[in-house]
Amino acid sequence: MSENTNLPTGQGVQSHPAPVSVSTPDDIERRLGEMYRRLNLHLEPSIPGPDGITFDFNLGVRVKIPYGTNRRYRVQYWDSNSDRLMFNGCLKAGERLQSTQRFYRNILLRISDEDTQKVLLLHKMELKDRIVIVHLPVETIGDTIGWFHAIELFREKHQCKLFVAMSDKIRPLFESVYPEINFIYREEMLSIHSYAHYELGVKFDGSSDILPYDWRMSPLHWVGANILGIDPHTIDNVPPKIAYDTTNRIINKPYVCIGSLASGGCKLWLNPYGWDTVVDFLKRCGYRVLDIDAQKICGTGIAWQKIPSGAEDWTGIGDGKTLSDRAALIHHADFFIGLGSGLSWLAWACHKPVVLISGFSQPFCEFYTPYRVIETGVCHGCFNDPQYSFDASDSFWCPRNKNTDMHLICSRAITPELVINKIRQIPAFKQHLENNGIRIGDSLNCEMTAKPMSFSIHQTTTKDDISVTQTDDHNTTNYDNVTVCRDDNGVTENSSPIPLTIAPGDLPVNQLSDLLVQAGSEPIATEIPTIKQEPNNE
Repeated sequence: MSENTNLPTGQGVQSHPAPVSVSTPDDIERRLGEMYRRLNLHLEPSIPGPDGITFDFNLGVRVKIPYGTNRRYRVQYWDSNSDRLMFNGCLKAGERLQSTQRFYRNILLRISDEDTQKVLLLHKMELKDRIVIVHLPVETIGDTIGWFHAIELFREKHQCKLFVAMSDKIRPLFESVYPEINFIYREEMLSIHSYAHYELGVKFDGSSDILPYDWRMSPLHWVGANILGIDPHTIDNVPPKIAYDTTNRIINKPYVCIGSLASGGCKLWLNPYGWDTVVDFLKRCGYRVLDIDAQKICGTGIAWQKIPSGAEDWTGIGDGKTLSDRAALIHHADFFIGLGSGLSWLAWACHKPVVLISGFSQPFCEFYTPYRVIETGVCHGCFNDPQYSFDASDSFWCPRNKNTDMHLICSRAITPELVINKIRQIPAFKQHLENNGIRIGDSLNCEMTAKPMSFSIHQTTTKDDISVTQTDDHNTTNYDNVTVCRDDNGVTENSSPIPLTIAPGDLPVNQLSDLLVQAGSEPIATEIPTIKQEPNNE
């Protein structure tokens, strides 16, 4: 929002003169001189050469010819790995060279007298024991986590004195577990005499000045490796180390963490029944479901999204809700369900199974998970299509189908069944069902699970043998030989049928299997406790 400075006299907010401090000309000159000195360290090449020439490898190859010389200099540099000549030109007094490509190359630099052709400088770039800065200008969690392992491999490979500048909110995840790296604030970069400096990021149009390859054609976590000259296959699907407390489990009952919100609308799961159905399914399976997003609602303009109504609200920021606190919650969860956004990458770094739901990106874009959910039968994957440049300012970016009935069909077409089928493949989920004596039929009608169902319990020949009739809008299913737990007011022998209507959220855990088996499935033996919801004391 921009400020309107053309208010008529007497309207708008009344202004008051701001307090000022009076500085002498000497004070101003001293302060400006100090600011220029600190800034100049970063803007001017830091390595002295012959004839007052300076050079370094900060954000590319930099060479500066000083003022006051009458000589002309032939400047050339090669990529030593390929013997490719990258630049060949003549510089005069006061001129400087700044290469456009800023990613790592093994550079050989030669400077000679243009007239005599005498070689004045021959320098092969060597990072060992040199000060090197790696800057992560992004505030995004996923990018930082995805690229950090490449940063450590870069330090190990070159044995340099590495300084990393990054977001203050993400820095605590890494600082204590990478003692060989010097973590600095971004403003500190201005006062460090670095030999080389690399900046990790992408340009949405895929231009090659900061990356040797179009980032859209490869996994996102390869970006850091490609910029730093590390073989991306050596980091493929290897998460970085992160710092969090693994000892204190604050929730004793089984639970699942989810992240249902994202920085852009095109990343959201936009199926109107999606999250509510999956959350309901998990709760019927005996799980608590914690939404650990930073906020409980996000959006822009007239389009807003909130966390699922059935999930517990563990959103927020600040004390007790840092990224390390969220990592600790994820650590003790059975698994995580999220989108192509930062919390999914955090769960990946916690080595937890991740059900990742995304339609606008190709499956190769994020880290590998066997529980990736995408509907390939509709338009999808435009984020990784080199025909299109992602527009971060357009929350519901959809370059192929915007303003049509197919707008973001890649997200809307992902059904709850697709997600639940992936959940059922997770070993921890299977173990949870086994531990609690729960069996689910081979197929699941998720729509049916989201509706209230009625049960009629009938006494049969023996005291503990009863039949259960399940009824919804479409089907009636009979289950025989089911044991029921009774209290003083429970079912007794020869009792008449007892109608029982249960809303989805009110069902005790051990009645789950009767609800989830479709009509026609085999009867399931289970124990049905008295229909009474216990209070949640955690």
